[in-house]
Amino acid sequence: MDLYPIAQGVVASRPASIKHSQANCLPSDILYIVLEEYVLEETPGYPVETLLLVCKSWMQAALNLPRLWSTFKMRVNDFKFWRNCISRRLGRCPNNTLVDIHITLSGPRWPGMTKEDISNLYNDILALLAGPKGEVARRWRSFTAWDPYDEYGFEDRSRFFIFPTPFLQTFKVHGFSTFPPFLPEVPSLRVFYAIYGNFACLPNLSATVDVTLDPRSNPQSALMKASLLVSLKIQESNSLLPTYDAQYRLSSSHPHLESLHLTMGLLENGLEGFSVPALKRLSVAFRSGAEFRPILSCRGFPLENLREVTIRLYDPPRQHASVYLDGLRQFLYAIKNAVILELWDWYDITMVLKLLEDESQNLFQDHSVTLKIRENEIELSPGCDRVVVINNLRHTTGAIYGTWDEIFAKMNG
Repeated sequence: MDLYPIAQGVVASRPASIKHSQANCLPSDILYIVLEEYVLEETPGYPVETLLLVCKSWMQAALNLPRLWSTFKMRVNDFKFWRNCISRRLGRCPNNTLVDIHITLSGPRWPGMTKEDISNLYNDILALLAGPKGEVARRWRSFTAWDPYDEYGFEDRSRFFIFPTPFLQTFKVHGFSTFPPFLPEVPSLRVFYAIYGNFACLPNLSATVDVTLDPRSNPQSALMKASLLVSLKIQESNSLLPTYDAQYRLSSSHPHLESLHLTMGLLENGLEGFSVPALKRLSVAFRSGAEFRPILSCRGFPLENLREVTIRLYDPPRQHASVYLDGLRQFLYAIKNAVILELWDWYDITMVLKLLEDESQNLFQDHSVTLKIRENEIELSPGCDRVVVINNLRHTTGAIYGTWDEIFAKMNG
């Protein structure tokens, strides 16, 4: 490991007793920087224990840095290594040191090991990270288990999450199954992310400010007490197709919510009773023009106050394009004060640009709007020649080819 670039290039957090003047760094200061950077990029090829063997000063610096022994960044192909060192590492730091866990369940497996073997190792690791009576779980500050392809989410592992976690601030899982009791006490939880799995039970979200939920997890019930939310996403997996089309509704009140993402499956009256008076940013990922109706009819949805809007339309619409356009047209008129409009996919780009051209006399004519399409950005100013601007944008982005008639004939099948 080349230590000099690390020591020179890293500005890391240090214990309070260390001076912050880089001009007068002592060797111990540099060691703390090196060790903290090392733990963030550690691999079993260079276990952190080897740092203890360099010299006495290195040993003392490492032992004086509890975070070095309470941070666990694991990948599935390293599970054998981690199972054998978790208890030893936890023994090197005070028993009140908070624990940070990040597990990535993707990548190559050890040769000769089956998925069941890996799953058993995963269980062993979770048992060590929780402790027989939850003594380690009570020290969790963050927990992430990322299974992007749902290879190991088939088994119920709720038994490792039945203990109080009074210091847990961040919990993120993808490809997971939960059954009660699950995270029964989370008074410090601020960020909660649970996507793609069987979420039969969710924790108390009353202290959270940032939540991402799968539409299949009954978000309506889970969000009833989440009055402190600033950001909310109802979202599908980005790496896996849903096993079935979920339908959901929201009827909770979130006075501080500023950012909201809604995915497909929103019921006809799915936002009845929903209230988000402080909302500034809205993102939608819909499959049908009818899915705009719940937003348009919701009295607690301040569409006229939105500043940033992102529109994503999935798959060919299951209706004639003209019907799809009707819902989108009403939505664009309702967000008349937006200053940023972002588009991502062929369908949303096509339909929004078509409407901006057709409705050029009425849509966004009292102020400028920044239109973002992938990596491209253009400003639509009041009075500009929309046809010319949009044609230039189509040419620049390369997202839409042919005449509008040809494009919509293709969309209608």
